[in-house]
Amino acid sequence: MAQTSSKIYGINPVKAALEAKRPIEKLWVVKSFRTQRLKQLVSQARQQGILVQYLEKSILDRKAETPHHQGVIAVVAEKDLVEWEDLLSVANDRGEPTFLTILDGIEDPHNLGAIVRSAVAAGVHGLILSRRHCAPISPVVSKTAAGALEFMAMARVGNLARTIEQLKQKGLWIIGADVSSATPYWEVALDMPLAIVIGSEGKGLRRLVREKCDILVSIPMYGKVQSLNATVAAALMFYEVRRYRLKTLSEKKKS
Repeated sequence: MAQTSSKIYGINPVKAALEAKRPIEKLWVVKSFRTQRLKQLVSQARQQGILVQYLEKSILDRKAETPHHQGVIAVVAEKDLVEWEDLLSVANDRGEPTFLTILDGIEDPHNLGAIVRSAVAAGVHGLILSRRHCAPISPVVSKTAAGALEFMAMARVGNLARTIEQLKQKGLWIIGADVSSATPYWEVALDMPLAIVIGSEGKGLRRLVREKCDILVSIPMYGKVQSLNATVAAALMFYEVRRYRLKTLSEKKKS
């Protein structure tokens, strides 16, 4: 089957795609560019044998469907998605307990891109997305992720609840972020193989997904705001896993 093409724009996403050796058909660059960063991108693309075409900014605006492309668009192959089972090997390759995240209802591409960026920064091994209840991997996602999309293994599944059951059978604990939980997220052990489930901002976790979780935790609110943006909640959860694991590892070395 022929691989379809997509577009990514912005200096950091295109730079990351070049460094990751993602198949790139061509680069569209704004005419009369002067920035050093764009010059470096063009040079790197030519070294990889990638066609570079120079276009007026108005044409780039139309192709990107936004003026915020920073003067460069790459026509790339669609991001390769993997089977969810493949995500487990990422943790094995790093010699770490599995650390995945499951996204339930993240339909805003900006939120998806921001979560991908936080996940890569925190060392999450892979993301599992719902086919029907999650934003597609679009240029907006890539731009918001600021290059992180190239370094995150991702899988899409048709039934999150069934996939959660299968993950449990593989020995993972499923921890859902739920505003109604009385258990603060810092009061649970996080050094075992696990998957963090993040729901949509408006509705949170869907009922069946919530019921499949082993543990539900919340991020306590101390002011007048009753909830956090899903991207902020995800980042807090990711870094709590990383903090807990580093703390536990340090204590084991001392004992």
